Amino acid sequence: MLTKFDRFGERLSFSEGSADWVPFILALQACSFHIPHLLWRSLNWITGYQIHAIVTAAKDSVEQSADESQLTVDKIARSLLHAVQLRHRTFLCLRAQQFVTVLYLSIKLSYLLLICFHLLIFKYFLGSLDFALGFVRHPGNWQQTGHFPRVTVCDFSVYKYAQPVNFTIECVLPLNMFNEKIFVFFFFWLCLMLALTVFSIFLWLGRVGSRRRHFRKLLLIYARNKRKITTKPFDKCSKPLLTSAIENSENSALNLFSFGPDLRVVLGLMQDQIGLIFCAKVFREMFDMSKAQQQRPAEEMPLLKAEGKHFFCFPMTVSYTGDICSTRSWSFLRVIFRWRGSIWKSVLIELSIWLAFYYAVMFIYKNVLNENGKKTFVFLAKYTGGTADYIPMTFMLGFFVKIVVDRWKDMFANIGFIDGVAQSVTTIIRGNDPDTVVARRNIMRYMCLVQVLVLRDISIKVRKQFPDMQSMIEAGLLQPHELQLLETIGGDREQQHRMCQFGKHWVPHNWACQLCYRLRERAKIASDPLLGHLLREVNAFRERLQNLSNFDLVPIPLVYPQLVFISVRTYFLICLLSRQNIQSLPSSANDGEMHFLNIELFFPVMTVLQFVFYMGWTKVAEALLNPLGEDDDDFETLFVIERNLTIAMLLADPCHDQLPEQMDGSSGLSNSFRIRAESVLNALIGSAVRTMPAKSKDGQQSDEPKRRNKWANKNLVERLRERKGDEKRSIDLTLAALKSDDTQK
Repeated sequence: MLTKFDRFGERLSFSEGSADWVPFILALQACSFHIPHLLWRSLNWITGYQIHAIVTAAKDSVEQSADESQLTVDKIARSLLHAVQLRHRTFLCLRAQQFVTVLYLSIKLSYLLLICFHLLIFKYFLGSLDFALGFVRHPGNWQQTGHFPRVTVCDFSVYKYAQPVNFTIECVLPLNMFNEKIFVFFFFWLCLMLALTVFSIFLWLGRVGSRRRHFRKLLLIYARNKRKITTKPFDKCSKPLLTSAIENSENSALNLFSFGPDLRVVLGLMQDQIGLIFCAKVFREMFDMSKAQQQRPAEEMPLLKAEGKHFFCFPMTVSYTGDICSTRSWSFLRVIFRWRGSIWKSVLIELSIWLAFYYAVMFIYKNVLNENGKKTFVFLAKYTGGTADYIPMTFMLGFFVKIVVDRWKDMFANIGFIDGVAQSVTTIIRGNDPDTVVARRNIMRYMCLVQVLVLRDISIKVRKQFPDMQSMIEAGLLQPHELQLLETIGGDREQQHRMCQFGKHWVPHNWACQLCYRLRERAKIASDPLLGHLLREVNAFRERLQNLSNFDLVPIPLVYPQLVFISVRTYFLICLLSRQNIQSLPSSANDGEMHFLNIELFFPVMTVLQFVFYMGWTKVAEALLNPLGEDDDDFETLFVIERNLTIAMLLADPCHDQLPEQMDGSSGLSNSFRIRAESVLNALIGSAVRTMPAKSKDGQQSDEPKRRNKWANKNLVERLRERKGDEKRSIDLTLAALKSDDTQK
């Protein structure tokens, strides 16, 4: 098959210039792969992580002396710690310390899109050649491509007898054959790069999730070995050693992991480039610097006070009720266009991954599969599209979310507010002598200690704030002699180990009950019924905390969450096949319909909406399943502890036996308030009084509605006129009352 031209002379010019643009195309394609690298180099500095400089300095430290290498480690650790402490809201995810993570994932996805784009370019230049390895399975002559003709017809002129004579011959173009082989090689090379890039993205996502455990174990081993870096595999560390390292690590050993995923990504990149030993040294120095900063004076740190001590408390629950205080038409926009805790933040990553796979499947279907493969794909798409509705998504999600929401409400109802216990203690236990004041304060403190011990076992946020008993001593919740008593409960070492398995939150509760009984013996509590009432309040507070702990000890059976989560993900995996464009556009469609169908076929609008709604519905259940975690909408456990401790200490001493001076208040409300109250448009009276007014004894209609609501049985115009007059009279009466008060003074 030869390439045909209409005019004489076009064939030779085409055959001569067909290979001229090949080097430029390949050069532009090679340069385009450098664009994501430039974006990474130009954007990762925003968070303060100078990643390129850090990795370069770390590589140079390999050839340095021991002192110079240690100085480099200190500089890198100080730079990373400074970047960690940045709290500027330059980007939406910067405050959450996720900018580098999102940027790195975006760069990887951009490489994936670039590969797909260049595969389309190669496919275009190679024409209709079958690249599903058909020429390997079925050897034979390759079909000629339009852009790389192997044989063409050349025209040339020869002067004969002073006249030009045109001749036509067949010319072989070996350069085009070579270019064709180059493009075929690069096409298969990009296919290999596509597979490796997809594998790299999944591998990186898995490693990001495991980095937290990896560096957590590194920190625990460092705390266990007292500043020794070990090369022992982390997975072989026994559980008792790790538990001991958690309990004995100095001054909030796990607080470093509240810095966010960006630090773990940077340390992971450093470990991949330099190795584990150097990364461990940097990690150790960061931990020491962070611990030294936590020991600064309390006045220099943004903390809340409690008993003269301090502890961190950052907001978690997203409050939006102020944005919907009225039912205006645009009020819903204030709720929709929020980011923190929103549906957009919940489904963004999974939607991006799903769209990437959707377009990857579309690319394979349209450009890689041969005719038989396309027929098989169409059959699978139609089959899955017709049977996908067999999964009862709405039914399962509805019941599951209802169960989770009811459980979430019960957990918040049992989180424990100390107001009832504190009011009973300050009212029943009388006396202002030092011993009684100390007893009241200790009872309050013991109850707060019970709450902290319970929440410390079930809340990650509280566990990070109080990683060991020493941190509770520093916060003022526990005294050193009380800690010694806690540690010696149970007698021998084996019995103490068994007691630790059951928790020790019941011990401070026992102290509070015993202290109440001793106060009754000393006549600080007036009677036995009052002692019984006080003990019932104390036990009720403990029972609420026990119920809260039970929700964590016995969660929803694992089968149910697995069933719901797997069914939702499986449904949208099926949609990758069933929602593809496998049908041609109808011939009867007009231009407007054709334009909409082109948009719908390129971007699955309705499927994306379905993904947002169903996946957002699932994310509601995932967020509420454990409200004591670290999500945006989880409970403010640290705020509850801070509030309980503050109110308890105020009621124990400063507010005890506090009562304002009692004065005669029989005059009732002021005239100004009464006048304003009378101007209310719709008083709250019964509907029967409005519709059927009572009648007096002489048969006349009673003025009861008018006395109870002077706006009853009047039309709107009369109401507005009378209201305007009332407002004027209200102003006059108010001015007269103020003038009368000034005259009396």
